[in-house]
Amino acid sequence: RKKFIGKPLAVCFPSSSIEVKKIVDIANEFRLSLVPQGGNTGLSGGATPNNNQEQVVVCLKRMNKIISTDYKNRTITLQAGCSLSQLQIEAKKLGLFFPLDFTSREDATVGGFLSTNAGGLSVLKYGSARSMCLGIEVVLPDGNVWNGLSGLRKNNAGYDVKDLFIGSEGTLGFITSAVVSLVSNPTQKYTSLLISKDLNSTLNFFCDVQLKSNNQLTAFEIMTDEA
Repeated sequence: RKKFIGKPLAVCFPSSSIEVKKIVDIANEFRLSLVPQGGNTGLSGGATPNNNQEQVVVCLKRMNKIISTDYKNRTITLQAGCSLSQLQIEAKKLGLFFPLDFTSREDATVGGFLSTNAGGLSVLKYGSARSMCLGIEVVLPDGNVWNGLSGLRKNNAGYDVKDLFIGSEGTLGFITSAVVSLVSNPTQKYTSLLISKDLNSTLNFFCDVQLKSNNQLTAFEIMTDEA
């Protein structure tokens, strides 16, 4: 968009959480600001440093390993630099489906969509990124590593700390790995285009479809004349 322009002091490309920790330790020693960056597909400027050459960009794209898969628990554990497309392909290999999706899937990363709590195209049925994440690993601002990589689905052991980091845009720490949940592949899909006379009739139709489809509606988009 050429709306946000930045000039970093340096750009780091760690390949592990240990290397992220070392970068954070050095930044604390020299009082440097760090800017987390995933696939750099965001449009709001959150991954862009300021223009004063005083901030260090930490890009996690080299952290792109699939750590483990669990068909029985329907989970994948992977590093934060894995792309959304890479995650979707891995889910497909298991005969399962990762429902979060948007057009920048080839470049957008796991850490990025968790840090922004991305909604994507299927949020009506499957929810946002937060609802698809079971656990994360985070490098904290003091350099400590918090390991919450649990795939446990019924986990009511105290505070749900991971939810503090999901949607925090990297302000509370670097998400370095995650456990995400998968679902069964949909067996059928239908897409329809409707021309309506006004917004109120559109909303009435939306409610009616939700009811008659037993809440199986995946996406619903209104396009106005201006759009």
